[in-house]
Amino acid sequence: MALEIDPGIMQAVLAVLTLVFGLLFARFFTGFLGDLLKTNRIKRFLQRWNIQEHEVDFSVMLIRYLLYIITVLLAIAQFTVGMIFIQIFAIVFIVILFLIIVYAMKEFLPNTAAGLYINRNELIREGEEIFVDEFKGKVQRIDLLSTTMITEDKRVVIIPNSIITRRKIIKSASAEKEER
Repeated sequence: MALEIDPGIMQAVLAVLTLVFGLLFARFFTGFLGDLLKTNRIKRFLQRWNIQEHEVDFSVMLIRYLLYIITVLLAIAQFTVGMIFIQIFAIVFIVILFLIIVYAMKEFLPNTAAGLYINRNELIREGEEIFVDEFKGKVQRIDLLSTTMITEDKRVVIIPNSIITRRKIIKSASAEKEER
């Protein structure tokens, strides 16, 4: 005399177990990841890349919610009709992810290309005094995405590299004399 369990009940139990363990895993994993990213060694590494602490927290939160979504999808997959929902979600997710990447690259690619162009052709150099749009100051740093300059009244101005390549740049004669 074997105990038979209804397949529907078994699917429901598996779905609940998947939810419980998936949610617990997401919670503990992102907690561990958040603590790991806040260690001094990794903080220094992230600071070199100009990644702020609130950006790290936001990324960990996104990972947590992504894991929550994956858990719910795995729980739905325990049911026979669940695969249709997963396929629809996967298609929508891929389309949204593609649109986000395209939108994110909208500013990144032109600024990166301009940064490479500025560095390769040495349009401007660190320490030079330049005038771009309404800003006049000394170039402090030239990065891949932007150029930082300090104005005469000690304000820090960060100009995207794509703007520098599209605008007229006036170099100060005094900066050229100092280099010689």
